[in-house]
Amino acid sequence: MVFYRSGIAIGSIDHTNTTTGYRTSSDARLKDDLRPFDAGEIIDKTNVYDFRWKSSGARAHGVMAQEAIEVYPEAAHHHEELDWWGTDYSKYVPVLLQEVKSLRARVAVLET
Repeated sequence: MVFYRSGIAIGSIDHTNTTTGYRTSSDARLKDDLRPFDAGEIIDKTNVYDFRWKSSGARAHGVMAQEAIEVYPEAAHHHEELDWWGTDYSKYVPVLLQEVKSLRARVAVLET
């Protein structure tokens, strides 16, 4: 299933008998003004918790959307009508990749 906005494909969900794939548009033709960024600042300011879900008692790890929206608004959402908060953890993947690259470069320098 492909999703469109203004006639442009923006993502898809595919599945087989054993997997589900979620894809977000990443076409270079749709992007400009590419800039490096400091992922460490986003990571340092993001609180991650070990917590218990009130409804089930199950333990999990994650962020609080009300805090995340202050640090990294692209990853958090507040639906005002429903007063529902959510986090799109997939938005953190590029941040984590950038920070891993930065840390690998620092390690390479330290190892020489």
